[in-house]
Amino acid sequence: MKRLVFLLIFIALWGCSHDVTVKPTVSPVVYQVVDQKLEGNIAIFVHPELAELNKVVEPRSRQCSTANFPIEAGQSIKASLIKTAQGIFKNCKPVESVPQNHGFDGILAAELLDFDVDLKFIDGSWTGTAESWVEMNIKLTFYDAHLNPIWRSVVGYSKKGFSDAGGTCGGGATAISGGMEQCLKNISIQMAEKIASSEKIKAAVARAHHRS
Repeated sequence: MKRLVFLLIFIALWGCSHDVTVKPTVSPVVYQVVDQKLEGNIAIFVHPELAELNKVVEPRSRQCSTANFPIEAGQSIKASLIKTAQGIFKNCKPVESVPQNHGFDGILAAELLDFDVDLKFIDGSWTGTAESWVEMNIKLTFYDAHLNPIWRSVVGYSKKGFSDAGGTCGGGATAISGGMEQCLKNISIQMAEKIASSEKIKAAVARAHHRS
């Protein structure tokens, strides 16, 4: 009888429609990936489409099919990009827009190319498993002091995440968050390595810095 009660509770929780919010974070350790910061007074601008990115994921599986997973991705991505840029340049300030008379030695802009998240729940002998697939690609453009684009690159990563399903399917949020955090970590590393090794960026910043 007790076993039947637990089973009925589990079925009720499994089938009820509910939201499980995902808020990914990244360790600040990943932002310190260059040995020596670059000179210059730089602005970083994250396009609103990326900074305000939100997505609701619905599982592809029959299990937990009534659960929704809203991902508040934009603020985590924006914070990661800003902190990474501040780990590359000695002086780096986030801006919400770039006026003509900006006074910076260069502007780094980030915009979204694509962001895909897939989630499914797999039955197990004793407990279910949540499996996520996260793919993220971001376009970076560096503008010189005259707002001429002098360098472009794409940083991206894809990652699977796993977690126990949990009694109310909450493991789906853990699986998504884990995949996203790995994506952000690797994107931050790629971003730092590509910018720090760019001779075009170094030359443009040096020219503007010497004129100021």
